[in-house]
Amino acid sequence: METFGRKKKFVLCQSLFTYDPERMDNFGNNDLVIPLETIGALGTHANSGDNGRARNATQALRNIEVYRLRGNLRRGVTTSSGGTVIIDDGTPKNQINRSSAKRQNRHSGALGVAHKWMKIESGNPPEKRVQVIFVSKHPDQRIMADAQGITSQDYLSDKVIESIDQLYSGVIDFKIDEYRKDFIDKVYKEKVVPISDLWNITDRQTLFPNTCCRVKFPNGTTLLLRYKEKLNDRHRVLRFIPFATAAQKKQPAFPINEEQLIAYDLLVDPDIRFVSLVGIAGTGKTLIALLAGCHLFEKNLFRQISVYRPTHETGNRLGFLPGDLKEKFEPWMTPILDAITFIKEDFPETGSGSPKNTMGYESHPFSAALDMIERHALEIKPINFCKGSTFRHSYTVVDECQDLTPGEAKKIVSRCGPGSKFVITGDPTQIDNPEVDVTNNGITHVIQGFKGQPLAGTVTLITVERDELAELAARLL
Repeated sequence: METFGRKKKFVLCQSLFTYDPERMDNFGNNDLVIPLETIGALGTHANSGDNGRARNATQALRNIEVYRLRGNLRRGVTTSSGGTVIIDDGTPKNQINRSSAKRQNRHSGALGVAHKWMKIESGNPPEKRVQVIFVSKHPDQRIMADAQGITSQDYLSDKVIESIDQLYSGVIDFKIDEYRKDFIDKVYKEKVVPISDLWNITDRQTLFPNTCCRVKFPNGTTLLLRYKEKLNDRHRVLRFIPFATAAQKKQPAFPINEEQLIAYDLLVDPDIRFVSLVGIAGTGKTLIALLAGCHLFEKNLFRQISVYRPTHETGNRLGFLPGDLKEKFEPWMTPILDAITFIKEDFPETGSGSPKNTMGYESHPFSAALDMIERHALEIKPINFCKGSTFRHSYTVVDECQDLTPGEAKKIVSRCGPGSKFVITGDPTQIDNPEVDVTNNGITHVIQGFKGQPLAGTVTLITVERDELAELAARLL
């Protein structure tokens, strides 16, 4: 079996830089080889327009330029983490991997460089031999590398979980062996009980702030209790989350299952500034987020509800859309307009946030939502417009953000200003961005990063409530 020293040599595909330009120092004291073709590809991306990939490519080139100013990149420049970065223009195609060079592929040069270094290392003594690894965010490039005998891997440092099962759900189930009327009665009466009361009837578990404890008893009774490290002048307590009342059940929109109740409780808690809602289509992520936003806006706790959505398309692209920004974005606004209109059916025509259709939208199906937009109480924009904004005294929802990279998610969440609440929703199992997956996408990073922070909460919604057919589709298809 071939042996290698501890040090490695990573050949970097351009996809790594357009994914996140700040990761060069995460390879430790290993050697980094950047194919000259990668530099050219980054230049092409940098000039492709004002988008996330172009900005990342520009920043990556600036970072590489810093190393160029320190020394000769062809010979190698020491990185801040103790490794070496090299720019390699490759070998003439008639000398290296002639068969793969015939393929018209933009990454063939990068793979050729990796193949070149593998041949160089194979000529070294075993004790000095360095393993050469081709790193790419694109599965097709990793597959092609393997097909050519080149060891390849994804960028691993950004993976915060191994599988979706490890994603922090925000809920812990406790099954109690016997009916404890004393505990149940105390919860109903006092609403807030010390955590020690729960440990008296079940085994201890590690609880993060704002984790919901779902306590189930043999007779079918279930209590929802949210853990708070500090509540007023009390410490380490459980706060009771009541189920929907009869009056609430008569409203058009209200939380109708346990996960939605937990989500709503997090959303309306003034001590929580950031909430992440995860779930498959039809579980009510967006509706619950907007329902809580409308209620808080009615109480004059926020000046505006801001909703940001991605512009991903399902199926074939529609191509160029005529009109101004508002007209172009209208297809992606419809789900939000529909949800707001459905929610506003419940509100009386009083209060700062209640529409009276004064703008002439009485006959429009989305009249309530459109009226809020006209009064600047509601804004709906593409997610691209988050950059540079600071959300002050705003209830902000970033919808369907599972396709964000960790860097993009950080830029968006860091926009939160004073007096604001930030909500993100997404389904990490439905990702269209080829550069991220369930283990390293933006919403996964945010959830795992904020775990344990008192001002943040999360919940995974499981039950599909949209319709019986929708539930069947989500479960069976």
